[in-house]
Amino acid sequence: MPIFNAGGKSDEWSKTEPLPTNDAGVLRIKGLVVSTVDKIANKTNDLHEVEAMLSHLDEVEAITSTLKIDPLTLGAVLLGGAGFDDTARATPAEVNVWPKYLKQIHAEKEHPPWLNHLESNADEQERALAMFNATFHNACRHRCFFSTMDGQIGIGPIRSRPGDSVVVLQGGLFPFVLRGKQDGQSELIGYCYVHGVMDGEAVEKLDRGAVEAAIFDLI
Repeated sequence: MPIFNAGGKSDEWSKTEPLPTNDAGVLRIKGLVVSTVDKIANKTNDLHEVEAMLSHLDEVEAITSTLKIDPLTLGAVLLGGAGFDDTARATPAEVNVWPKYLKQIHAEKEHPPWLNHLESNADEQERALAMFNATFHNACRHRCFFSTMDGQIGIGPIRSRPGDSVVVLQGGLFPFVLRGKQDGQSELIGYCYVHGVMDGEAVEKLDRGAVEAAIFDLI
């Protein structure tokens, strides 16, 4: 998995420093609210079913079309920011395979061949489509695509739902999805990938006074 750091270069935000609490079942920690989950694409647990996956991707396209998201950004999100070797970040050339991938899936009504099924004489585009397919499945299997109230897009836990908060927590390499409870505590739903939040951008907003830090009691 590529290296991200939602806390950026800040020493304060790059390390976890739990705050004292009398409840042993609670992790009290400082964080920054990035945004709120707005829309979620049709969830599918089985990306191997082409018709279900096409329905899912069509809904993803419908959501992003209202936000005027460019193909490179959407391609990066569907790869979870990961390059084809899964150890580095996705390159522009890799994320730019997305429009070709979607076009082929719609035309052929089947997945590109898996890497180990490629013919020995497969050309560069066939290999790129196979690599995109594998990386996309790794990033999105049992996850969900979402957009936020302020027009960001990401991949998060399949339990995510509209109204959940997207938060950068102190020491977290990834942002997290939290769900507020009536008692003021927050349920930690899981980590997420949100384009434009993975390199400390939220902390930079804090430094500019554009956002404020908050304290979260996580359960």
